[in-house]
Amino acid sequence: MILDESSKVNLARHQLGLDFLKPFNPDERVIEYAIRNDVVNFPISTLSVKSFVDEVAKRSEAPGGGSVSAAVAAMGAALGCMVGQLSYGKKKWENIDHVIRKALPIVYNAATDLVPLIDRDTEAFNCFFKALKMPDSTQEEKDKKRSAKREGIMLSVTCPLTTMATGNSAWDALMELAIHGNINCVSDIQVGAKCLHTGVWGAYQNVKINLPEVKDEDTRKKLRQEAEEALGRADECLEKILQIVQQRQIQAVSS
Repeated sequence: MILDESSKVNLARHQLGLDFLKPFNPDERVIEYAIRNDVVNFPISTLSVKSFVDEVAKRSEAPGGGSVSAAVAAMGAALGCMVGQLSYGKKKWENIDHVIRKALPIVYNAATDLVPLIDRDTEAFNCFFKALKMPDSTQEEKDKKRSAKREGIMLSVTCPLTTMATGNSAWDALMELAIHGNINCVSDIQVGAKCLHTGVWGAYQNVKINLPEVKDEDTRKKLRQEAEEALGRADECLEKILQIVQQRQIQAVSS
């Protein structure tokens, strides 16, 4: 099943004969690609794995746990996608093609939607940190600083909440893959589920640590409830998937 955009572009390129006169370079010929600048817009998530690890390891506050949580959750969803791809279109599992066809886009979209959140979490932290450094000598400066701090802290809470919601969107599909997917990939499902849960749990910790800075009590209570419910769903789904996989492993050994 073709899910990623580059594969879709390559398919269109071949089907439409775009290489007939000269090699077709999507980065030059597709206007959206020609004008974009991923390195500028997503400076962290476009790094190599080694560079990303080096960036996290630096003596700086960001990227930190929030960005790492989004990255880990994305890897978890991506592993689910891999299992789906290895279970789809094979004669041995053709009776479950309809299940995989439904589940695959969900885990793929979750993985790709989590990637930009790696950068967004760092941007949220930088926004709040920048507000803390604003001058506050005059009343006007104090008002501007207060407003900037409020905006920054809300971003620092809502961004990890988005990570939690995006990660949680993959659970139902991941569970279907755990039930029906390629039995040879059960360890990948286990790792994927653990990664997805760790990403959601990590994002929850970011919400939790920033919530005290939200001054409105009603808003703070609402955000805390949303985060706790999201974490509870992740806890429940992880446990179910691990139980499903364990049962499949037992059945495989006994059969």
